[in-house]
Amino acid sequence: MMKATLPILLAFFATLDVAVPQSAIPFCDIPPLELVLKLSILSERMYDIDSIDSEHVPDFVDRTELFKEVVDNGGSSETLVGTFRMVDVDGDEREHIFFALRGSDENADWSANRDFGLSKMVSPGGSPVLGQSSPVRVHAGFSKAAFQVYDDIDLAVHRIINSTTTIDDLAHKDGKPVIYGTGHSKGGGEAQIISAYMAHLYPDLSVQMVNFGGPQVGNEAFKQWAERLDNLSTFRFVNKNDLVPRLPPFYAKCGHLIPSSCPDL
Repeated sequence: MMKATLPILLAFFATLDVAVPQSAIPFCDIPPLELVLKLSILSERMYDIDSIDSEHVPDFVDRTELFKEVVDNGGSSETLVGTFRMVDVDGDEREHIFFALRGSDENADWSANRDFGLSKMVSPGGSPVLGQSSPVRVHAGFSKAAFQVYDDIDLAVHRIINSTTTIDDLAHKDGKPVIYGTGHSKGGGEAQIISAYMAHLYPDLSVQMVNFGGPQVGNEAFKQWAERLDNLSTFRFVNKNDLVPRLPPFYAKCGHLIPSSCPDL
């Protein structure tokens, strides 16, 4: 479990190797350090946040909503949706919309981790969200947990967008609001599935997923489908000695891998 402090996070970035992407990364798309630090703190704090009034909600966070759903395997999925203000690359301060998912923190959550058979992405009602004929397959346990909270995340994100006066008030790319998904370990895996589906469902959004120590989540068809989405970017920050990001070994590597030698993450 990641219980990092800011000095540890800074140590992590100091030990970053040269980025080893799965494919070429346009320089302008690499998330800035301040953004990655904020998302890593959110991923860490998710283990302790039990209400929007929790002292563990970072001070830099503005509007927030917290959702907790019980998954049918006995585990739970907790998500914080909100905004934080940050100066963009053009020098203007804007609101950045995020959703952060908690990693494994309860005994029951390990049932989801062990449920690593490949399955279709399905809604809580059991309907394949990409259709019956899609070859896309993902980690069954992560998919169940992710889609248990997907509708809550979707509605909360659009409440923020619809309550914003102009697009220029939000972080945006090519005229599209940017949504940042994040999480650590299991939460990172769920964030990757949710981010891909949100980008697929809403071509008018730009979705950037940044996770930490997240495992691989799908088959080759998932990789090809996700990497074809031109409004999705995926960055997986990992400890290069950590086994989890290499599991399950028969899954496809999807997104840009950013390795580090920092032992604390």
